[in-house]
Amino acid sequence: MPSLLVALLAALVATTQRASAQIEFSAAVDRNRASVAEAINLTLTISSPGSLDHVSAPELDLSAFDVFGPSVSTRVNFINGRSSFARVLTYKLYGRQPGRYRIGPVRLSMGGEDYLTDVVPVEIVRASPRSRGGEAGSGSGSATVDPESALEDNLFLRAVTDHDTVFVGQQVTVDFDLCYRFSLRDVGFAEIPPFSGFWLKELFVAQRLEPRRETIDGVAFHVVPLRKVALFPAASGQLEVEPMAVSCSISQGRRSRSSLFSLFDDPLFDRRQTVMVRSPALPVTVLPLPESGRPIDFNGVVGQFDLKVEVNPTSVDLGDPVTLRISVFGLGNMQSALTPVTDIDGFQVYDPQVSEEEEIGVAGNYGGRRNWEYILIPERSGELSIPALHLSYFDPLSRAYRQRNSKAIAITVGRGELASVGDPIFDLTRSEIEELGRDIRHIKPDVDALESIQFLHSSITFWLLQLAFPCAYLATLSYRRHQLRLSGDLAYARRRRARPKTERRLQAAAEQVAAGGGEFYGTLMEALVGYLADRFNQSAPSLLRSRCQQLLEEREVGETLRERFDTIVEECERGRFAPGFATPVERQRLLEQSRKFLVDLQEEVG
Repeated sequence: MPSLLVALLAALVATTQRASAQIEFSAAVDRNRASVAEAINLTLTISSPGSLDHVSAPELDLSAFDVFGPSVSTRVNFINGRSSFARVLTYKLYGRQPGRYRIGPVRLSMGGEDYLTDVVPVEIVRASPRSRGGEAGSGSGSATVDPESALEDNLFLRAVTDHDTVFVGQQVTVDFDLCYRFSLRDVGFAEIPPFSGFWLKELFVAQRLEPRRETIDGVAFHVVPLRKVALFPAASGQLEVEPMAVSCSISQGRRSRSSLFSLFDDPLFDRRQTVMVRSPALPVTVLPLPESGRPIDFNGVVGQFDLKVEVNPTSVDLGDPVTLRISVFGLGNMQSALTPVTDIDGFQVYDPQVSEEEEIGVAGNYGGRRNWEYILIPERSGELSIPALHLSYFDPLSRAYRQRNSKAIAITVGRGELASVGDPIFDLTRSEIEELGRDIRHIKPDVDALESIQFLHSSITFWLLQLAFPCAYLATLSYRRHQLRLSGDLAYARRRRARPKTERRLQAAAEQVAAGGGEFYGTLMEALVGYLADRFNQSAPSLLRSRCQQLLEEREVGETLRERFDTIVEECERGRFAPGFATPVERQRLLEQSRKFLVDLQEEVG
């Protein structure tokens, strides 16, 4: 019996060893050399004759890369009646810094066994110098990717600071711009820097690509502002604005040079490559605030600020509230502007209401206004005073400390009716104080008028109100039917909305009269054709000049009115392709002719 048990255990161990020996774990990359902008696809493959439902995550160190994924797929193969399973994990890797790296060995634990892949060497190369010659200056500025040319010559993420040396608390503005000569798609932020050591204020984040033309090193580029931030260093020393990463896809197809237009130039047939670009790290030297000349009450405010103090009223009775308003405004980090008042002699000071208003200047300077509103209750009668207030701050432009001072404000407090009251009046809440003096109303002296009797049915107002309810019901019912028809009858809805839409387009054309160019004629053409499309329930893109004439004839529009339309359209088409031939006066005349035509057309077709 013991020998049988030993044999069974030996057979089980042998079976387990054979199953383990059949598990294969491998790692491969699609390329061993890439630039910092190009992706390396790392594929880990787990093959087993058994099911792979419960597989732990492989252990691998990818700290030198920006990692996307993994994407996981499973395959089942049947060969000679036997099934095998494979699980494939694909990682997309972007190198952070140029250099030579080793991926692996990757460790996988399954069934109490560890499996290791071979080491995969990869090399991340530095971007080549941006000579940027070529064809970027022609046409629209877009270029098709040449696989043999340096990607970084035509696509890069630029980061620019307005200052590289600042004081603690002084604003550093950083602009991140995407510069490219390709046709880009799927642009997105892949990595946002943490801006360590800075207090951050976002000034601008792009919602869509709005490129402008800019010449860089003698070559035309599309430049898209992606992000603009205001950074305020919190401590002195050497800080760094970390890189930002952006991913996008670019065309890999090569445009045919044999013909101007080609079927395979269509984006549907275009092969695209996903790339990542990273801005350079920007060093910032932060200087400590000078000790010389520092005011005693300085609390770290840096920028250019002003101070405004208002008191209302300046003459009150004992127990009546006084409102003190303090405003600090200017350029700088408003978060560091602390509450300037704690207590005032002769007054009970209540906690203030604080409000803030942010402002961003044209140059990206961050600032705004912070307001404090205090409720003060005088504790004694006589001549009291709100002392002068002081705001100390450091001006980084002049590299000196500044101080803004207000004037002392005299408050006259009369004895009033509450002077004889023995109980204290200073334990009120803020809401009770704000209601003070407004919660008592005079007793009405006209008692006879209160006792007069008037029958409602003898009043015309009573009957007008009775008629108002059914009229309102009928109006609501009519409006509801109108809305239901608008939602269910597309042609009816388009006819009803045709005139308002056309008026908006004509107004846009009127704003473009002085500027000229093809925009005016295009907008005017869109107004005319769009009106016909909505009025006759047609598709606007399909309404060519001949089709418009056919629609007018089918609606029995007079020949004179059709000729007027044809003349206006002809002049619009000529203006779109030769915008300089007409003066603003002539464009205004054409706009008025279009308005008159639409009015006459509406009267004729009903």
